[in-house]
Amino acid sequence: MAKRFVDFKKLRNFRLLRRIFFLLIFLGIEEGLKWADNLGYITIPTYLDKSFEVVLWTLGSLIVVTIVLRLTENRVFRFNDDEVDLEQRILFTKIYSNTLYLLVAAVVFWKMGLEIENITIFLGLITTGVAFAVRDVINSYFAWFIILTKHPFRIGDYVKIGDEAGTVERIGTFFVTLQNPGATDFIKVPNNTLLSKAIINMGKNRVMHTVKFPVKIIPPDIQARMDKLDELAKSIVSEKVSPKTQIQADGGTICLYIVLTLPVGQVTRRTEFIVKANEVLSDIIAEPRALLS
Repeated sequence: MAKRFVDFKKLRNFRLLRRIFFLLIFLGIEEGLKWADNLGYITIPTYLDKSFEVVLWTLGSLIVVTIVLRLTENRVFRFNDDEVDLEQRILFTKIYSNTLYLLVAAVVFWKMGLEIENITIFLGLITTGVAFAVRDVINSYFAWFIILTKHPFRIGDYVKIGDEAGTVERIGTFFVTLQNPGATDFIKVPNNTLLSKAIINMGKNRVMHTVKFPVKIIPPDIQARMDKLDELAKSIVSEKVSPKTQIQADGGTICLYIVLTLPVGQVTRRTEFIVKANEVLSDIIAEPRALLS
């Protein structure tokens, strides 16, 4: 079966044409009713005439905003792209488009005859209700805003967020998308969880390797051996975050494990560490010698 691809450009054109189509329909209905009212065939209630006017202004404003965004959104996104970070340009573009839609809402409220005081009270009630109902969504939005402004990580960085790790492929409004080199699947981390989880940023073009050494006994000098493995890892991996060997039970088996963050394509350093670590643990290590993840 042939794959179907969505042409988003055609889809946006269809949405614009659909809005214009509905605008023309409402305009035709309104003009027809006004024509019949002027000739005395019918009497149009005031509220109905006002409703048609609000609908026409709403559709007309949305069409204007759609056309303006079509002509300017890419220019806003590409503005000064040599000096402004990608994340910042995404933020500016979102603020720009949302501001235009807020102007549409203000125009609609104005055509409905609402005064500034009433609009303020109405928006306050709506905001409070919506904020309570979608507080997780709001938290995700604020987390997204913090990521784009404070830069705990950037697109292309290899990060560890809680128990998940991978290269940042996309920073969305609600999810951060991670992918590991060579993997076909993606990891989506909700933005609202980023405010409560530790984030370790390992930089661009890096991969995190977890090496585990199953041990059959814990000797009296285990701490000295762990310190030696730490020093060995530091000599192989030049990182801001120093590697640290830990003891952990894994399915009933006691393991020594350490995390190595290496540049992409330099797996030989991991092999070098495993060979030297086997020498340190040769008398206590169990088979298999090392487990990688």
